[in-house]
Amino acid sequence: AGKSTLALALLQRLVPERQTLVLCYDELIPGEAFPLPGGAAHPATTSSFWKLYRRKLLAYIELLIQAIYGNGYLVGSSNETDSAWDYFIQSLKRQHVISSEAQYVGAEQYPVSVKRSRPLVIILDDNFYYQSMRYEVYQMARQNSLGFCQLFLECPLQLCLRRNHQRLCPVNDETIALMSTKLELPDPEKNGWEKNSIILKGEENISEEDIQKVLALLDAALENPVQPIKENTEQKEADRAICAASVLHQADQAFRRSVSQAMKTMKVKKLTTWKIKLLAEDLNKLKTMFLEDLRHGTLRGNPMKIYGDVDAIVAEASCGFDQEKEVILKNFLEKQT
Repeated sequence: AGKSTLALALLQRLVPERQTLVLCYDELIPGEAFPLPGGAAHPATTSSFWKLYRRKLLAYIELLIQAIYGNGYLVGSSNETDSAWDYFIQSLKRQHVISSEAQYVGAEQYPVSVKRSRPLVIILDDNFYYQSMRYEVYQMARQNSLGFCQLFLECPLQLCLRRNHQRLCPVNDETIALMSTKLELPDPEKNGWEKNSIILKGEENISEEDIQKVLALLDAALENPVQPIKENTEQKEADRAICAASVLHQADQAFRRSVSQAMKTMKVKKLTTWKIKLLAEDLNKLKTMFLEDLRHGTLRGNPMKIYGDVDAIVAEASCGFDQEKEVILKNFLEKQT
């Protein structure tokens, strides 16, 4: 509670001297990434979609950064037809970060309006309640030699609930209460990468003193960008092998859960025994194909890295698996009728 208010206050103070971009995750992650009220979406599927879109958004931000420091054009992949990309582009246009008109030179591309001569501050407005979520942003900053800092608003649960009820589209109380138990505060003593962090009291109005603290933190982050770590080739290859094995194991477990849930659902539909057997064979074939793809670093014909963020990779693979699984289930139900 209070994140967007703080982001707006910072925007007003930063604009004269710095270029500023505010990216609100609630506005950029499509509704299909979240379960509908009373919906029957399986929790694992919903989680997969949510993680996938968060990963995509971070990738889009990195594309923008690379465009600013590259040839000055933000180029979208020919595969970027999802609503998250559209929301991202519209947000950049509204904030005059890219041109409102796209150019087409083999692919859609937008001239970037950001000037390298002035500092650019990108504010990511989101809960980032797990340290792992914030660490992904830090990794991107490190890879691109950017400044990185965190602003954490500490707010009592009851005040969060009260403020939530005043929103146009409030979140249900159970979700907020659950999230409050999962929030992981910055811990600079344990995590050196969180050293540029400030915890502000969210129950109070944002004071001038708070703003000055934040501005000083931003200046420190801009003046001391995170430096990429020097690679140890042998260690990197060993880490990749471990990561790939973990991806395959977790993906296998996720696919098995998905198949099991599908079989339970279809048994309720009262399919005949032999059709249930055929369905199980088709779903297991699909699972085998997806795992074989991952072993070869692809996902349904598209290249895919199977090292890095294991959760995000498994989420993307699970999302693709669930989509093809639903097609199989639909075909079986149509044959049944």
